[in-house]
Amino acid sequence: MSMVTIEIRDVPQDTYDLLVAGAAARGLTLQEYLLSLLEEAAADGGYGGVAVTG
Repeated sequence: MSMVTIEIRDVPQDTYDLLVAGAAARGLTLQEYLLSLLEEAAADGGYGGVAVTG
């Protein structure tokens, strides 16, 4: 499977702190936790109602 890099800038400190805490509570790194959130959103059709085709 090919992998890409995603960069998100200007994340508010409070948001970052919540994400770090969420990762720690699950025994995950921040990267693992964010990837799991992205995969869940993608699987649930989390594209803001926009149809995405392959």
